[in-house]
Amino acid sequence: MYQAFFFSIVTALLSVMVGAPGVRSTEVPERALSAGSEAMPAPLVISPSVQEITIGGEQAIYPRHPDQLSGTVSHDSFQVEVMTILPEWAVSLAAEPLRGATGSLPPERLWVRTPMTADSFAALREPIMVLRGDRRQTVRQSPIEVSFRPLWADAAGDYSGRLTLSSHQPGLSGHDEPLDGRIPTGREHRISVSVTIPEIIEISLSEASISFDNISGPGVYESSNRLTFRISSNSTHWRIVCHAEPFHCERDPEAVIPPERIGWELTGADRAEVSGTLEPHTVLLAGEAPVENLEVEVIFKVEVLTRDMAGDYTANIHLRGEVDY
Repeated sequence: MYQAFFFSIVTALLSVMVGAPGVRSTEVPERALSAGSEAMPAPLVISPSVQEITIGGEQAIYPRHPDQLSGTVSHDSFQVEVMTILPEWAVSLAAEPLRGATGSLPPERLWVRTPMTADSFAALREPIMVLRGDRRQTVRQSPIEVSFRPLWADAAGDYSGRLTLSSHQPGLSGHDEPLDGRIPTGREHRISVSVTIPEIIEISLSEASISFDNISGPGVYESSNRLTFRISSNSTHWRIVCHAEPFHCERDPEAVIPPERIGWELTGADRAEVSGTLEPHTVLLAGEAPVENLEVEVIFKVEVLTRDMAGDYTANIHLRGEVDY
């Protein structure tokens, strides 16, 4: 009787040590942590601090050329936390196209910056690794900053899309292997993205004033300097309005030539010559399509009358861009 009781106790202890059917083992084999294992249903958990980010408004950024960006970066940021017992792992971030009422924008309009991108922004043309680790850390956190950088050709409006955080395990080549060679763990988390592109116009001027030098009698005189300005706009309904102050003679400030007697001629690439006089709120140029760095030159001429005093005349010129007027 005592022998049978002792034998049953030994059998039970051996069953626990080897993980016999029906008895939970105190150790989980490492292969049970691999992707798709039913023994460990959640070997890696991704927890972003937000479910949605919103970017845009008046802070939209536009490039002067591909390697130089101007303006204020419009961005949002969040934290990502990863809890895992995997021996090695990585998390990547990917973007879908942004869709709006007037069309879609490619994923690379979104840029991301994390410690793994050397704290520099990188375009989301393809998935970017934003976090990785090994068995030494079961919990890791990382800040992620996302910026939206539209081009002038992108139509104004509201767009929406999604960011996807995906987890991976290294393949045969280890951590140096590209993301498309890694083994997905099946753990993903999606974040909604909303962006806004406002209608905007940007003007840069070569001169702030126009001068007529050596006026000495009746006739038509051309300005001593020419005005060159550049326009960029994402609007399909824009115009440039010019306002000129009265032209004062340097010899006698009381001697004035009104702007209405100043004529102008406008020339530019692929545009027919346009001319007029500087009436109040004169429209120099208008367009019905987005433009980028359109350069235009304006030549000013004045009709001098017998009563006008001889001398040099100068006046300030003001240009204003308008959209959706």
